Amino acid sequence: MKLLTVCIPCYNSIMEMHKAINSCLLMKDEVEVLIVDRHSHDETLQVAKEYEEAYPETVKVITTREDVPFLKIALEHSEGLYFKILQCFDYLDQPSLVSVIETIRDFIRIQANLDVLVTDYKYVIPQEKEKRVSYKNVFPMETIFEWHNIKAFHKHFQIDLGSVIIKTSTLKKINTDEENIFYNELTVYGTIPYIKSMYYLNVPFHCYGTRRKIHISKSNSYVDLMKSLWDLYDVYSLKSRRQRSYVIEYLSKVYVITVYLLLRSNQKEQIELLNAHLGFNDPKLYKALTKRVYGFLISSSNEKLYGMLIKVFEKVYQLEIEE
Repeated sequence: MKLLTVCIPCYNSIMEMHKAINSCLLMKDEVEVLIVDRHSHDETLQVAKEYEEAYPETVKVITTREDVPFLKIALEHSEGLYFKILQCFDYLDQPSLVSVIETIRDFIRIQANLDVLVTDYKYVIPQEKEKRVSYKNVFPMETIFEWHNIKAFHKHFQIDLGSVIIKTSTLKKINTDEENIFYNELTVYGTIPYIKSMYYLNVPFHCYGTRRKIHISKSNSYVDLMKSLWDLYDVYSLKSRRQRSYVIEYLSKVYVITVYLLLRSNQKEQIELLNAHLGFNDPKLYKALTKRVYGFLISSSNEKLYGMLIKVFEKVYQLEIEE
């Protein structure tokens, strides 16, 4: 049985994919590598097949259309007990990979249920100083914990996608009725109602090789994302107060980014439509959301104030804004 499935979505990734794939092979007996090629036009698929031939017990190649959610396809083929997404321009820290596999192995040995393993991550960007992002001031260390054991997150600082290793069976519980449900962000957000037990491993497992970018041209995609998050489940059905608070804070982050992008692309009418959708579908949650992101900012639609907020996101999340 494979302990960990690492899913690597690829699209015209011939220049970046080698480092990502090779970083998974140190523990190849315990790791399954799923390369999901999204109908590339270069030699990505050919190279992926070469890895599959060289490591038939470890690497599996899946092809899908560009418009098909890669995660949904990957979960159908995954055989690992736990699941992680690794973008093709990122890679895994090798000592951390050993620690992750040993930790999963230990939990299996003692027959302890673990829904999520959380690790630190770091940015390793050429010509820039390496930066590590740690959760040591938020999560308990060296013990299984639940939501009520978590300390308060700083505003708009949530669990990063690169930090999470989720039990595959837990990930498969996400409601998949909607076509657009498999945004990367939903990997964490969608599983929150099913996450009970967590463990924090203080190692920088995921290495980001580039800055993450927000494209102004994708503002409508953020609107779809916001609606998908909003309608996915009833936030107030979550039993843990800390869990509910975390979800509302997460939604506030996505909301502010979405509104900012709509302002930048001069789509103020879309903001009104989005607010109407959110307020109509869950008035209580909308009130809590606007309180979190300061109602006067939202009602005023002040682009300059949103610009100040997005600069905070850029600093914390290493995001770049592109036209």
